[in-house]
Amino acid sequence: MGRSRHRNKPTSAFKQFQMPPVRATAQVVPTVACPGGGRDGLDVRAIATIQRLDSFLRDIRVNLSVPGGVWDEESAIQVYLTYLSILVDVGLTDMVVSAIHDNDIAVIMKQRMLVEYSAKALWYNKHRDYALHLMTIDMARSVLEKSKKANSDADRIAHFQRVYDEKKTQFAIVAKKTPPHLKTVMHELISEGVSPSIYEGDGEYVWLYGAPSALMHGEPEGIRFIFEQDNNGINTPKTRVSDEELNAMVVDAGANALTFCSAFIDCFHSDNEDFKTRIRDLDTDFRVLTLLHPHNRDEEALENMRLELEARSINYRTHAIVVDA
Repeated sequence: MGRSRHRNKPTSAFKQFQMPPVRATAQVVPTVACPGGGRDGLDVRAIATIQRLDSFLRDIRVNLSVPGGVWDEESAIQVYLTYLSILVDVGLTDMVVSAIHDNDIAVIMKQRMLVEYSAKALWYNKHRDYALHLMTIDMARSVLEKSKKANSDADRIAHFQRVYDEKKTQFAIVAKKTPPHLKTVMHELISEGVSPSIYEGDGEYVWLYGAPSALMHGEPEGIRFIFEQDNNGINTPKTRVSDEELNAMVVDAGANALTFCSAFIDCFHSDNEDFKTRIRDLDTDFRVLTLLHPHNRDEEALENMRLELEARSINYRTHAIVVDA
């Protein structure tokens, strides 16, 4: 029991907005605005850091020589991560707009998307044989199945069947590397090297991905995010969360997108020291912001993060975060 049990607990690659509540209130800096709207209480430091991250994401994609096709593991992962980088870029930018315009439920859903993109990037960059299967055999299988379900004409289905058969023959060496379910992917990323006594069952996966998915798919469970009940037992729809929770979600979304960037750099720019320095600086700022916005975070994890920063002579309360572009 106590903090000593978790002192050496590895830090998850992902950030999560729903954890057991702690006694802390974030300090925020108003007001963030864009044409057509503004949000009091949204921390301008968090938004400025995400803007830096967005610029960084575009810089690491500049002048890339992306393969025109997929023929081996290297070309497979390069094409796939470039594709995901566009989705991360769009999702991150859209998430900021949603936060500024009081569309907080959208922030929850888009944060879940960034978790998924980051998890897939990390896992497939590590397991490139599975990436090759994903981008060849599995892609052909998926197109064929959708064509059948859509009742496409016989010639079209026959064409996609031939493509599928050709891919299975051409890439027979990875034929058995069937892409796992996202749950399996995230369990490996979250729990690798971690004692089962610390993360029991689905644990972190549920709060990172499973719970926000209820909103994405319109599942009844999502109702608990949308309604709040008054003293008379009457439900009232809500689309806005507290400033403390919103700032924590925004910080987490940025940190998850930064996790994607780490996989992208490992794939494309493993020898670029400038990019490595920039990602370290951004990582430091997101750690500081995580401590400044502790809403619903695990206190022991926060303490470990504080200790990590202190070991590098960084005081999160006085650390300067660049706001001006």
